[in-house]
Amino acid sequence: MHELSNNDIFNGWDNQLEDEPVLGVFYDRKWKLRQSKIDGGFGYDLIPHLGAGLGNALIYAHAGAGLRFGWNLPNDFGTFTIRPGSDTNAAIDETDPRFFRRDQRFGIHVFAAVGGSWILRNIFLDGNAFRDSHSVDKEPFVGNCMVGAGLVFSRFKMSFAHVHQTKEFKTQKNEHFLRQ
Repeated sequence: MHELSNNDIFNGWDNQLEDEPVLGVFYDRKWKLRQSKIDGGFGYDLIPHLGAGLGNALIYAHAGAGLRFGWNLPNDFGTFTIRPGSDTNAAIDETDPRFFRRDQRFGIHVFAAVGGSWILRNIFLDGNAFRDSHSVDKEPFVGNCMVGAGLVFSRFKMSFAHVHQTKEFKTQKNEHFLRQ
């Protein structure tokens, strides 16, 4: 299939990481630095974040911020890239549209976010910690930017994001474009 689709042929099981127990501790902190309601249910908020991870799989620190604007903006901590320690975006209190009267449970918003990670260790790029294995030369800083839209309907929140991420290792052909 790789040859037919003109994709790289992978080296197979002999080039995989060896089995290894993984232990890690992750911390992620988000807060609303600025929040404002504008006429008619419109509003915006600015949500910075900081975090770090320490373990034999990942050792890193990250920082960034997201900005949202919309109608009946959810009272949560926004949409961010998926990473260890990230939350589920649960509503904070009854000012979230998911708790409004049944006929008013609707909201829509757009968002943009930027962030960066300083990576000291990544088992998937550096190889096994306790055994000899394959590795690549990683980039110490990985940045990302994200744009998207979110929808609140009834008690549900859905979001779509387009994420651009810089290269994670030196021989990587292209930067990442992800959709969450």
